[in-house]
Amino acid sequence: MTSITFRSRIDAWLACVLILVAGLLLVQAIRIYPLSPAGSLPYFGLLAFMLVLGGLVGYPCEYTLTPDHLLIRSGCVRQRIAYADITAVEPSGSLWAAPALSLRRVKVSRAGGFYLVSPRDRELFIRTLRERMTAARPTSSP
Repeated sequence: MTSITFRSRIDAWLACVLILVAGLLLVQAIRIYPLSPAGSLPYFGLLAFMLVLGGLVGYPCEYTLTPDHLLIRSGCVRQRIAYADITAVEPSGSLWAAPALSLRRVKVSRAGGFYLVSPRDRELFIRTLRERMTAARPTSSP
């Protein structure tokens, strides 16, 4: 079994909102700068913070199905979930915060909680993950 990586789906409206907010901060900082360079620093600082935080926790956002576990990577954050520990996989539109750049999500449940992910090819991700979950389950013989 080989590893398969699914990139996160990115909703266009979400990208537009983030770009709009960054643009507004930049425009405000530039507008204020000639009048008060010190007054523009909070806007530049907030913009820099937003970009750094987005880079640290949002890029890259991907999900890798390895031979024995699901690896969720969102920036420098990584979570590993053994296939045998996954209890359910289903489509979701939940608004909970998650390592997902889209609201077209997949809910991956396990004892004690769940993860929300947003692979570009949601149907292939669900099908492949379910196959790997089935293969990881011990079979009992009579």
